Amino acid sequence: MKCEGIFAAVVFLCSSGIAFGQLYTEVSGSPYPVGDTPGETAVTPNGSYLYVNNESDNTISGFRIESDGTLSPIKKSPFTADANAVSLVTDGNFVFVANSSSNTISVFRIAVAGNLVDDVLGSPFASGGSWPNGLALTFSKEHLIVVNSSSGNFDVFAINASSGALTAATGSPFVTASGPVAAAASQVSHRFAIASSSAEIVTVYDLDPVTGIPTPVSAPPLTGLDTPTRLTFDPSESYLYSVNDGVLRGHSMAANGALNELAGSPYSQPGCSSVYDIELSTTGSRVLAIGWGSTPLLVIFWIRPDGDLEIFPSSPIVLPYSSVIVTTDPVSESVYLSNRFDDSVTAMIGPVFADGFESGDSAAWSSTVP
Repeated sequence: MKCEGIFAAVVFLCSSGIAFGQLYTEVSGSPYPVGDTPGETAVTPNGSYLYVNNESDNTISGFRIESDGTLSPIKKSPFTADANAVSLVTDGNFVFVANSSSNTISVFRIAVAGNLVDDVLGSPFASGGSWPNGLALTFSKEHLIVVNSSSGNFDVFAINASSGALTAATGSPFVTASGPVAAAASQVSHRFAIASSSAEIVTVYDLDPVTGIPTPVSAPPLTGLDTPTRLTFDPSESYLYSVNDGVLRGHSMAANGALNELAGSPYSQPGCSSVYDIELSTTGSRVLAIGWGSTPLLVIFWIRPDGDLEIFPSSPIVLPYSSVIVTTDPVSESVYLSNRFDDSVTAMIGPVFADGFESGDSAAWSSTVP
């Protein structure tokens, strides 16, 4: 049987599950020390480098990703960041960092051997709003979306592919529903969505790829959500998954941007609570999630052809560290965990899927999926 879906990984705050490593193997030397209070992480699209934002000491730790999945510290790491750097993303040529207290965006050039160089003219750039804490790159990597939580707006910046300089789109910042906290961009078009926690709304926009000006889709925003905080699109832009007050939900998306909750949503697991973060990997094979606490679980879901989520056999996986961010390597599907209270990052080699199955789980999986 061939599974006609993709897989998603979600971290829940729980204290029970199968042994760590049944689906993933922690590599030699892991966990690796980083700076104080690690948070967001980013992997370059070619899978060569991993960057970790250390919130309390205002640094960024950098690692070279070896062919066997191990991590080697970049020679000049850690790199100095601005105060209260809370989020970072990378397009492979530059690393973009949101600095919440200074209301700016820093841009670092990725130099030889993965070293970050602070030589981008004009950096840091004014965010145009107050307390920027969410970043998203459009699928073409030509525009950066910056969510400003306190001022209730967002910026769209054009990225100079050569210099890394940011230029705000005409009319930026753009007003959105109150309390925007996260943005997610489609992998196949210039569509993106913003989660507004205070207004309990998800708003969908289409971006003009030339001007960078966003336009709300014709369908009304998704309302009635309970404090949405995280979003991710599936690879086809047919579904949008969200975290709402710790609950994972799934929504179908029509061509006009209309969102409707899927039949099986919300999704919960016995003994689990408080989903914190979800993020689709670059390859589209997983949704990545974060839960706060010392004993989170990694839960793997199959995204069924109808968009609903079904738990994958041998899941969940108990994580032994205080993992708060999980990121998938876009090339190898290895997994990197940011361990907030241990000041470290975990590297795990992911399972190899053949015809949609993880080795050793084919029989169990075929017996549970219609």
